Amino acid sequence: MLKARLRRLATLPFPLRLLAFVLIVLAFWLPVVLVLWPFLGTGDQVRSLATTILYLEFIGILYWWSWGVRGERHPWAYYGLALEGRWGREALWGWGLGLGALMALLSMQAHWGWLLWQNRPETQVILEGVAVGLGVALAEEWLFRGWLWQELRQDYGVAGAVWGSSGLFALAHFFHPPQVLLAIWPQFPGLMLLGLSLAWGRLACGGRLGWPVGFHGGLVATYYWVRVGGWLTVHPDFPPWLTALETNPLASPLGLTAMLAVAVMTRWWAQKTLPG
Repeated sequence: MLKARLRRLATLPFPLRLLAFVLIVLAFWLPVVLVLWPFLGTGDQVRSLATTILYLEFIGILYWWSWGVRGERHPWAYYGLALEGRWGREALWGWGLGLGALMALLSMQAHWGWLLWQNRPETQVILEGVAVGLGVALAEEWLFRGWLWQELRQDYGVAGAVWGSSGLFALAHFFHPPQVLLAIWPQFPGLMLLGLSLAWGRLACGGRLGWPVGFHGGLVATYYWVRVGGWLTVHPDFPPWLTALETNPLASPLGLTAMLAVAVMTRWWAQKTLPG
């Protein structure tokens, strides 16, 4: 009986499946956070714990959805996360490209005098950046280019999965108060181009998420090193929007241009790889 009801979720239209998924996540997450809240107070400690709990429950629910709702016997492969040899090579290639591209972009701006080098790299910050990059990339790629991709493709085809997952990926970064949105809205085009690049990268790799996880993780880790490690700062003679270092380097004019070039490259890569 329960299995039949779960399978019925797979027949609902995409907006209802999305709503059902969100409600299931909240139903497992909110009670735990509300119970723990009085014991931990407020601030960064609560936010970190709540995020960690959400991350762990999110992974479990994604696995359960593919197995219980979709009836997939191999959930990892279904979402593009079968960690075989080729997956690992693609992930390393993506990581190197993401790290190298962002460091080259920032180093170029430092060479022009827009940014200033100020602190030496610290081992702890480097290791933290690697962990944060991998964690964020794995969770977001599993959600947007894994689960959401499969749900969108069922109703709207591959093109719908590419553009729909990319648009929702960009919009997901804007759950902020109105006053914050006014400051960060220039990030949207760069995030959209990043989402498209990751989606086309998935297609080019035959549905595997190794390259998207690697490229996304390389970008996140590099930005973590630069911002948390304080490696670079904006030169006081130049406006913040020129480099967008304190918000998102992809929102800067140079970053947007670079992200457009990556999107064009990955689209060509996908077209070249796909049959026909």
